[in-house]
Amino acid sequence: MAPRKKAKAKPRPEPEMYTIYADILQETDEAILVDCDGSADVWLPTSQIQFAGERGDTGVAITLPDWL
Repeated sequence: MAPRKKAKAKPRPEPEMYTIYADILQETDEAILVDCDGSADVWLPTSQIQFAGERGDTGVAITLPDWL
């Protein structure tokens, strides 16, 4: 029996990026806790987002991929 050929992985498309505006409630080295328009508070991993702010800042622009 001949060995099976490994299928080549298809390249992943770049994720679409979105910008939200939120208040930063807490911050750790790995994540920030945000409140966006009074809905449930959400932890966002800092490795996957772009933002310029710190705990207590309001209306901070946070850019994140669509899958997050």
